[in-house]
Amino acid sequence: MRVLAHTAAFMTLLSVPLAGQALAPETGSLGELRRGGGASELVLGQTTLSDVRQLYASRQLHQALANARAARTLSPAPRWQVGGVTISPRYRVDGADGYYTLYFDAAERLVLAVNEQPREQLTRAEFQRRFPRARTTRRVAQASILEVPLAPCVTLSAMFTGSAGALTQAGYGYTCGTLRPASR
Repeated sequence: MRVLAHTAAFMTLLSVPLAGQALAPETGSLGELRRGGGASELVLGQTTLSDVRQLYASRQLHQALANARAARTLSPAPRWQVGGVTISPRYRVDGADGYYTLYFDAAERLVLAVNEQPREQLTRAEFQRRFPRARTTRRVAQASILEVPLAPCVTLSAMFTGSAGALTQAGYGYTCGTLRPASR
């Protein structure tokens, strides 16, 4: 009986977004995770392609909705190292201007949200002051990539280029596996 109670409690936790795991669909200030998870937010590891279609339709984002209806299948699937794990998205949805580019795994669950043109003008030093636990994980050509865990299963990854270390791209990666395929 005790095992059943623990199993039921664990399954309840799996169906509820972890605190601070939701993103507004519009790009905003770096590191702003919300505690919500309603229909108007993106929850890494839980939001499905279908959810995104409904969200874009409700906001009348016609081009983004068309992109979501015809999500690009990535073949071969790219592989990104985020938060010490490899994320291999299967589908890509380009958002509207000011919205994240979204990547989904084979189960059609959101695993990566990328802001390809951050509005926030941060330098690497400012980022490190805001996120003291941020660590450099890679250096590629003239760029350095810093990462910081923001919540269980969510890591913020930011790319800085140039001698001043200007922010050029940022993304949120889901570092835990998704549990089941999205229902159709």
